[in-house]
Amino acid sequence: MSYLMDIPFEQIRIPLIVGPTAVGKTDIAMVVAEILRGEIISADSRQVYQRMDIGTAKPTIAQRRKITHHFVDELPPTARFSAGEFGTQARIVIKDILAAGRIPIVVGGSGLYIRALMDGFFEGKTWDPDLRHDLSDRADRKGLPVLYQEVISRDPDASKTIMPNDRKRILRALEIMELTGKPMTTVWQEKQPTLSFRGIWCGITMPRADLYQRINQRVLGMFDQGLVSEVEKLLNDGVSSTVNAMNSVGYSETVQYLQGKITYDQMVELIQRNTRHFAKRQWSWFRRDARIKWFTRLPDQDANVIAQEIITHIRETLTVDVI
Repeated sequence: MSYLMDIPFEQIRIPLIVGPTAVGKTDIAMVVAEILRGEIISADSRQVYQRMDIGTAKPTIAQRRKITHHFVDELPPTARFSAGEFGTQARIVIKDILAAGRIPIVVGGSGLYIRALMDGFFEGKTWDPDLRHDLSDRADRKGLPVLYQEVISRDPDASKTIMPNDRKRILRALEIMELTGKPMTTVWQEKQPTLSFRGIWCGITMPRADLYQRINQRVLGMFDQGLVSEVEKLLNDGVSSTVNAMNSVGYSETVQYLQGKITYDQMVELIQRNTRHFAKRQWSWFRRDARIKWFTRLPDQDANVIAQEIITHIRETLTVDVI
């Protein structure tokens, strides 16, 4: 029996499973979705792209056949897809899933995508090609560190989620501030979506040393699966290394290797290091959200254990029988 039967539509609460990369969100979510007879909404900024399977640790075809996934393998790598677009489209998909009497389960590590879905984005003008060009020119002339310091001084909260060498996000933060006259974090909070559901926030964490070891092993596994061939085929098929989808950990370093700029060993080490840094930023983002109840997964712990803990938490939150 679905818990939807006894709850008014406007009071529905949907599970969200968040946390850093490589912590095992997919396997846990698969168990939760199977028990709840649900469908998975992928809140991952790269899994939405087709033909980018290995480097994004995309759910396998077998997993997608078993449990319906949304926002996985839907767009060509050359397409633009923003957090705001995800938020708008995902709310429509969630409403459709609920109307069909099934359970949408949001799963992912993109804090920006999840914020856009649950908290909304400012709907005024926040994009200007001319301004973006001017900011890019300033970065070339003055150096990216100068612009990063400007972000720190104007929006300290936003700067905590942006790496000093993340050109795209630094320019984006300054662009929003210039267009709105407000810090980016303030702009994020100004537009709340009208939701017909609320969240049950579940976070998966793991001791840092164990998570970093899992990351290092996952990266090695990606090369065993053929990451270099995957990136090479994308380039050979005309996908530019400069498109947004390719500006991702795993892909940008592999491009550098294929261009002869770094050695194979350097590529592997860079991807491992950059993935660890990415996981640290994800954890920093999510840990500030008081809505999240955290579940600690030990490195060799079966996904079923944490999945059952999450389901118990869902039951207790809803105070109705889930199954």
